[in-house]
Amino acid sequence: GLDVNTRALACMRMGQVLRRARGDFLGADTWFEKARTLLQDEHADPLVLAKLNRLQGLSRWSQSRSEEALGFFEAAACIYEAAGDVEGLGKTLVDRAGALNETRGPGAAIGSLMRACGLVDLGRDPRLAFVIAQNLSLYHAEMGQTDSALDYLGLARDLLEKDGSAPADTLRMDWSAGRILAQAGKTSDSISMFRDVRDGFAKLGLAAEAGQVSLDLSLSLLSLGRMSELKEVAQEMLPIFRSRLLHKEALAAVEFFREAVAAETITAAQIHAVSSFLARLESDSSARFRRPV
Repeated sequence: GLDVNTRALACMRMGQVLRRARGDFLGADTWFEKARTLLQDEHADPLVLAKLNRLQGLSRWSQSRSEEALGFFEAAACIYEAAGDVEGLGKTLVDRAGALNETRGPGAAIGSLMRACGLVDLGRDPRLAFVIAQNLSLYHAEMGQTDSALDYLGLARDLLEKDGSAPADTLRMDWSAGRILAQAGKTSDSISMFRDVRDGFAKLGLAAEAGQVSLDLSLSLLSLGRMSELKEVAQEMLPIFRSRLLHKEALAAVEFFREAVAAETITAAQIHAVSSFLARLESDSSARFRRPV
């Protein structure tokens, strides 16, 4: 007995749950298409269809199908523009920035975000303001514009703090700053940043995050040839992981890292391999660690 728009929204919510909670993109598309069929009804609200297009665009982008994602975002933008929904148009431009970055480059993504800033009321939506600032930092970093990247990251950090962010969120901002510094060749500065972030995560009991930051710290130390400090970092990692009873495959990866550092045979490629495996393990508990060459 529900109206067609309410039924379509329910289908869209089911699709979102499958995509976010299970990573089931095929199942999500099934529900999204059910919603699209319902919205062909003469009583359908075009703004609900615009929302559906945004959701399907985000789903395609999450699958690295960015050209397809752009088609959905453009369809949503046209509906919002025709309806005079400035806020909806602005949010769509924020959504499409990731897909633009993958297909047209960071310059196009920055352009989309800057246009969005003129359309949405960021004072009423601090979370959206944070997302824009964080992404502007990322895209400027990709373009090698380190100072701008750090400025936008600082803005994102301030927005988080005003919004009453959890300590872990602030640490993640500092972690990003460390990576930007390392990418820009400011390796010594990145080391002190990574140390503070690692210690902060460890105090919060977030062993997986502390371990990942330790690997970024290790890359910076290795690039400067500071082997004695690198050995200290490697020795400190294993107790942190063991204390939190993390996955045995995570422990295997960290043990390999520790042994390679102790033997002074560790390479940047091996550190990247360990880091990538730990990140993969967060979404795939069945993954098995294979020692990189």
